[in-house]
Amino acid sequence: MELRQLRYFVAVAQERHFGRAARSLHLATPSLSQQIRALERELQVVLLERSSHGVGLTPAGEVLLEHARALLGRAEHARDAVHSAVPGTSRLALRLAPGVPAVLGAALRGLAALAPEVEVDAAVSHQRDAPSAVQQDRADAAVVWAGEDTLGLAARALCRVPVCLVIPPGHRLARANPVPLHRVAEGETVLYPSHLAAVLRQRWTGDLAVHGHRVRVRRMPDPAAEGPAALFRAVRAGRGVALIAAPHVAEAGDGLVVRQLAPPLDATLQLVWREPAKPALRRLIAEITGACTRSPATSSSTRH
Repeated sequence: MELRQLRYFVAVAQERHFGRAARSLHLATPSLSQQIRALERELQVVLLERSSHGVGLTPAGEVLLEHARALLGRAEHARDAVHSAVPGTSRLALRLAPGVPAVLGAALRGLAALAPEVEVDAAVSHQRDAPSAVQQDRADAAVVWAGEDTLGLAARALCRVPVCLVIPPGHRLARANPVPLHRVAEGETVLYPSHLAAVLRQRWTGDLAVHGHRVRVRRMPDPAAEGPAALFRAVRAGRGVALIAAPHVAEAGDGLVVRQLAPPLDATLQLVWREPAKPALRRLIAEITGACTRSPATSSSTRH
């Protein structure tokens, strides 16, 4: 059993989908599937339940997931300790919730400027697993969508990300811009049942409930598959309208209409870490915070 195989298994377990896990690992889906099959043969157990709707964990898979995360965390820290033994070099593990790379692309690319004194290993993780990785010492920091439990970690709001409405051409709402938020509740809205949508739904439904409106949400049949592309296909197919973070709008392509909302709706990104923070981590925090303040794609939380 190799660490590489455990990393692949954890990715599939978190994403609940081979295709999305393969993309996050930069692997071909058949290659990833073969690696998981090889791991199951070696352990002589079935770890994953595969179906047309996605992937689930068997009881054996649940047990392995817990141990695999712990083993990978210890391996990361062993590697960090080795790098730290080299004078002037520190290595940090940064976890990112789904959707964060699209929002903070420039900020993440700017982390390269910390080298060679600080090397940052950034990886996408499930929204709920990202802060857990920090709490369990498997990562040094994480960028997550505000609204989930931060598990007692130190936290700093980074920025507010505008949310837009995506609708098919000819839709009754296309004539208005911005679109009154309560009018969106008159029809069906397509949302992910997890990640950003869980936080967004809470905020959105809460705002509407104050005015007596009831929201009808249509969940995606396979929310992990292909990210925003799945939402855009659902809108084109007439399954509803979609709320999505503004940085993803560029991926919508032709044939869809994008509208602002009134009152504006946004989602907040925050950085979490363990205290006391070592100097290298302090530099990482300052770099990400500064990059968010300068980014035109977001609204800095420190300005509101």
